[in-house]
Amino acid sequence: MIIAGIVMFLMWGRSEAEVEHVIGALPSGIVVILVEDHRVPLVASEVRFALPPATGADVGMAHWVEHLAFRQGGGLQDGEFDRRIEAVGGDTNGWTNQDWLALTVDVPVGGLDVLLEMELARLSGLTKGGTEDVLQKEQAVLSEEFTHRMGDARFVDGRIMARQIYPGDHPYHWSPLQEPSKEGDIVAMAQEYESRALLAERAVWVLVGDFDAADVWDTLSLQGVPHGFHQPMMDDVAILKPWMEEQRLHWVDQRSATSMHLVWRIDSLSPQDEVVAQWAAAALGLGPGSRLERVLTKRLEGGGRVQSVVVRRRHSTEFRIEITRPNGSLRSTLRRIDRVLQRMAKEGLETAEVQRIEAWRLWQLDVEWSSYSARASGFAERWLLEGRGPAVPSIDLDVAGAVDEFVREHLGPGRLVYTVSPNPRLRPLRHSEAVVWP
Repeated sequence: MIIAGIVMFLMWGRSEAEVEHVIGALPSGIVVILVEDHRVPLVASEVRFALPPATGADVGMAHWVEHLAFRQGGGLQDGEFDRRIEAVGGDTNGWTNQDWLALTVDVPVGGLDVLLEMELARLSGLTKGGTEDVLQKEQAVLSEEFTHRMGDARFVDGRIMARQIYPGDHPYHWSPLQEPSKEGDIVAMAQEYESRALLAERAVWVLVGDFDAADVWDTLSLQGVPHGFHQPMMDDVAILKPWMEEQRLHWVDQRSATSMHLVWRIDSLSPQDEVVAQWAAAALGLGPGSRLERVLTKRLEGGGRVQSVVVRRRHSTEFRIEITRPNGSLRSTLRRIDRVLQRMAKEGLETAEVQRIEAWRLWQLDVEWSSYSARASGFAERWLLEGRGPAVPSIDLDVAGAVDEFVREHLGPGRLVYTVSPNPRLRPLRHSEAVVWP
């Protein structure tokens, strides 16, 4: 037997903890990445599909597929997948957003054979065994989930903002979590969607844990990866990019939400710069003591907070500052944030902020390295976005200098893409004001 050579990549350019892995493909064409790690007797599995941009009748269908996959996927008996995995001490989960559908399983190493058997069966058709009885049960589950999420102010705010920021024909205008419809043959619609949208060349299965890659290779009957691997996300970027180039800074005034978002979209970031973006987020707004929270404390109502997050979309990276329960004028809040960014770019980080980033960085690396499931998820996304194998960052950079450079280059006011202000107590800017700000 010939196993595809162990491949190592330098993800971060300057420094990286290389991860040994084996890459093969199922007979169906789904890429499989095997990462041996014998420190803990566990195995984490993630199957991830890159979803095509969804509009119209396709909105919400991936979420239906996710739920049906756990009920009768692969033609299994209703609930058999979960029962078999739980019987060996494992657990299952899944999630869906506008970009991905992911199916995860974690088992003790003694349950590896069951995991492989059940996942192979499920991948023969995620909606293969769907019946009307199962559909009715899942409609109740989805309705309960939707009702629960609609009671979460942050989720509601996100839906409102997405619909205002993105036009109706854009995939991100719609949340993948919709009130489940009772009209039409949902099972047939989900099966048709799966056959058309969840393609083998847009999928990857990652296994991380205490196993022998050669044994798993034989069990799954893996083959070499076909020559000329197609990077599917590039097609999606071609669909999304024309709209991106037309977008301009704007405000949204919705009376039913309670937060304010500022978003900088960065068309392309190197993996190294994405980590530096996370460092900048930690300094600016990651919990109590961060710079923005100190500056804006008096402008937050009870329970309000500031959070900076980095969101990697399939077409770009977004750097967001999210302010919950802001109080005062939008213009004043924007100017305060602008002064913080200008001062940070001019004077650099404070000693306490550098220490904060160092502590956060060590924690993040520990989590990414020690959590098999987190690593499987990160490796799956890396493959689908970049067509490259696993790696774990170990960046040796001057933290303060790297963050200073990132703030100057990417977070200037001229690069702000949009400001979302749905709080009724904030006076929205006129469009002309927003465009020229500050």
